[in-house]
Parts: sequence; C-alpha cells; structure tokens
Amino acid sequence: MKNTFLASTFLFIITILTINGCSDYDDNLKVIQLEDLIQKDSELFTVIQKSVKNTTEESEVCVEFVYPIVVFEYDSNLTIIQNHNIFNDDDMMDLLNNLSVNNSISISYPINTTLNNGSVFSINNNDELLANLKECYQETTIEECNDICFPISADKCFWKVQFNEDNNNTFYLSSFESRNNGAFYFYHDNEILEATWIFLFIEDNLHLNINIEGQNSATAAWNFNWLVEYIDESTIHLINLQGNQFKVQKTCTSTTPYIVGEEGPSGGITLYDKGEYSNGWRYIEVAPDYLTTITLQWGCDTNNIANTDNTELGEGLINTKNIVNYHHSNNFYLNPSICSSLNNGSVAAFEVGMYELNNYTDWILPSNEECILIHNTINNIGASLILTNFWSSTENSVTNAYFFNMNTQDVDTMIKSDVSIKTLPIRYF
Repeated sequence: MKNTFLASTFLFIITILTINGCSDYDDNLKVIQLEDLIQKDSELFTVIQKSVKNTTEESEVCVEFVYPIVVFEYDSNLTIIQNHNIFNDDDMMDLLNNLSVNNSISISYPINTTLNNGSVFSINNNDELLANLKECYQETTIEECNDICFPISADKCFWKVQFNEDNNNTFYLSSFESRNNGAFYFYHDNEILEATWIFLFIEDNLHLNINIEGQNSATAAWNFNWLVEYIDESTIHLINLQGNQFKVQKTCTSTTPYIVGEEGPSGGITLYDKGEYSNGWRYIEVAPDYLTTITLQWGCDTNNIANTDNTELGEGLINTKNIVNYHHSNNFYLNPSICSSLNNGSVAAFEVGMYELNNYTDWILPSNEECILIHNTINNIGASLILTNFWSSTENSVTNAYFFNMNTQDVDTMIKSDVSIKTLPIRYF
C-alpha cells in the first residue's frame, strides 16, 4: 500500500517502551536470538520508524517512547557494536534513519501498560508487538479516513471525479456528497443516486468499498472494492483489480452566498447563482483569463459528436465530457489527420479539463447559454477581463461548432479547426 499511512491521530496502545533497559546493561547476561532483533528491512522496523516520525510531527501515535533510553545496535553476527544514548524523538529518528541495512536493534520484553479499565496489557515478543501496532494503525487509519470523508463542516463539500488525460472521462466531475455515516448522494449527468462508502483493510492494504444503487453505467463502473493508492485531506486515488483508476478530490465551498459579479473561490468571477444546490452545484464561475495557448481548435471537423448539441445553463459539462471522450476513443490526439488535414491535434475541451487554477481542477468549456452569460455578466460589471471571441462547447454540425462572437455579441458558428478563437474555462461549484 502506498501513502495510506496517515500522519494523524493515533491511539496510544503502548505508553512506555524501553529498548534493552538501562545504560549499565550487561550484554553477557542475555543471549540475543535472531528472532529477538528488529532488522532494518523488517515490517516492524518500518512501523516503529513511521510511529516515531509521527511523534516528531506532533501527531499522536500507537507507540510512545519514554526517554532517556539506550538502544543497542547489532551487526549480522548478533554482536553489539554500539550503544546509542537516546534523549528524544529526534535522536531516535536519526538512529532509525541512519541504521546500516545489515544491522538491527532489539526491544526488551515484556512491555506492560495499564489500560483504562485497570487491567494490565502485556506484549511479549516482536510478533505480538507488530500485530498490535498493525491493528492499531488499521483502526486509526480507517477512523482518520472517515474523518476526512465525512467531515463535520459548515461548508458545502463534494468529492469530484478528476480529469484523466489518458482514459475515458465519462464520469468527469460526477460527484459524491456526503450524508455522513458512510451514505452519499452520487450526482452523474443530472441523475441523483444513493451510494455508500466503507473503508476496510484487506491483506494489510486499505480499500474503499463503493456501492451505488441500481443497475446502470455508474454501478458497473464504481461498485468495487477499490485499492486506496493514495489518500490525504483532499484527494483519494483509487484502483481496482481490472486496472481502472479514478482520482476524486474534495472541493468545499463556504455556505456564505457568493454574489454574481464578485470574485469566486478560484479567483475568477461568479456568473450565476441558481439559489440552491442541485446536481452537485449551485454557482457558475468563469476563469479570470483565457488559456494561454492561442492555437486550440474545437476538434475534429469532419464528424458529428453525439450529445454535444446541449445549449442551456448547466449543460457545458455534458458537452465537454462527450467532446473529450470522442477524441480519446478514435486516437485523435496522436493522429489528428484521421479527421482533416486542418486538424492539429488540439482540442479546447481537453485543455480545459487539464487546466488548474489556485488548486481548482474542475473546469469545463461553456455551452451556448453559458457563453452569453459570461458576456452579459462581464459587460454589466465592467470587469478587467477583456472579452474576445471564445469557444462554446456546443456543436453545430459535422464541420462547425459555436463560439461567442464579440462583433455580434451573440453565439455564431465557425469551422471546428479554426485556430483564431480563444478558450475561456468555467466551473460549477
């Protein structure tokens, strides 16, 4: 498992841990066996190392050392080669980080502590220590994951599926909204589905079991035990046995209303407020500037792309996903001549999906009505964004797509391979 060991709040299952006793320890009094040692490449060594690292970062951990202690270092012949006087966690971390790969340390057993109920808890060997530490970390990792995914917050939070530049983007910006206790709403293409998330460990690896109601494209794509390759406060990277991958990112918006014409969360301009959240969003925001590339085409100018003729507010996302998926499915990005000699391999909707601004990665190409909304809002507030011709995500015909024409101040049509029209992203939040 990669990156799922969280530096966070862990249980204290051991409150006193001494390594081979006092400084006047006589190594002739104890015969060290190989199974007594904690070797550099062992799982137990790694767990202890991570535990000390968490302590140095002022996080609670599953094991706490009480200093000062002496740590004996052994070579491959089980001979003590050095005594280390350890006075704090930084000293311990230096020792663990710099220990030779062929050397080992050992712990004196039993380790005893008194639990809250008054009973004495005892660990008698390395195997018992590892088992208890792993159980503690699994429990607390799941607890931490639940805290991340089901936050108690005044903000409005959604887990949004992120853009995948190498794969299908049918679920781009489909979103999960936590209802707490593992229950979610899943918003996809204007559908609202019930869903659940359950974190669990399988063979020491953290998994996320996702279950979406019904029998549909969403259930076929999402209802798996996903291996959690990475998790932090805002991102979960998932992979299943078939090799499919999704990255979902938490985006939170203050419940304080955003005012149309004022700055949005990403630093752009708030264009629209529909008054309440539905389908995973309430507001529309336009980026503060165009994408810098000036040669972006709309896309393939010899074929119709299904379901990209949507024109209304809130429909730019559907167009954007279908544009991107069409060009991915026919390998257009690497072989644009399959469409036309005029196509250069660029697709405005793809570049918008790749766009990031102030850590926001949920951008789309606007529909016709959203283009008009951009113009009207910018014109009304006199914003610094100077408008010029920019692409709509709405297709017109086999050869043409819509763009906002600043001369007519309305949407108009242009050949899809045109390179003079700019690209201006928007986002729903």
